[in-house]
Amino acid sequence: MSPTPPSPRRSWLGVIQGLLLAMLILDFLALPLFVLPNGAIRIGSVGLIDLWSNRVELPPRTHPEVSVDQVPILLAVRPGSLQFVLYKLGHGFIYLAVTVPILIYARRIANAARLVDPFTREMVRRLRRLGLLVLAGGAFAELTSYLTSLAVLDIYLDRYHAEPLMRFNALPDYQLSLWWVLPGLILLGVSEIVRRGVDLRDELNTVI
Repeated sequence: MSPTPPSPRRSWLGVIQGLLLAMLILDFLALPLFVLPNGAIRIGSVGLIDLWSNRVELPPRTHPEVSVDQVPILLAVRPGSLQFVLYKLGHGFIYLAVTVPILIYARRIANAARLVDPFTREMVRRLRRLGLLVLAGGAFAELTSYLTSLAVLDIYLDRYHAEPLMRFNALPDYQLSLWWVLPGLILLGVSEIVRRGVDLRDELNTVI
């Protein structure tokens, strides 16, 4: 009686595909939420000294005790259409939007790796493209977030005729986020590992 062959090892690629699909669905559901108003919004900060010396008082009334150097600007009333659109673009919408093609392409790669041999030149190219897509999409979202935040603050300062010194010291409501750098570099590194494996297998085939 021959021994029973071991059962094939279960692959996690199917689970990963399901998780990527769930994230993609959540992305599509969350995108419309960013067009809804959410009360007072923070559009930046101005220097405390500049605020006192400015001839025109910028509403709403500020609270110097919040910060020694910078006073936050909170826009409690509904902003203008352009200001509102720019604010929403730079505060979440673009970040979610750039993840949609990343998730779609990642699901295709996982499906291809599950159905066919993953150690191929084509898989190397796909992983490399995904890594570059993450880096390019993240950089685009980061730049867009900064520019739109800066534009929202400029519109506000224009409306209340802020002096040049206040404009120079004003800071937009923007925080640098490099979430995209690490996964992008990891994907590029994995693509090189797969490429090395393909090269070694090709060398072994030529020897045999």
